[in-house]
Amino acid sequence: MFVVLSLLWSWGVDGIAPDQYDAVGALLCLLGIAFIMYAPRPN
Repeated sequence: MFVVLSLLWSWGVDGIAPDQYDAVGALLCLLGIAFIMYAPRPN
């Protein structure tokens, strides 16, 4: 989440719009978070 929020902060506050590589990198980070959160755990 930190990566996505930092991109939004720089876009909103500093006026630096994220490019396509920023968006793809943030998406990869979110997919990694989802993979960790929803991975099956042994009981």
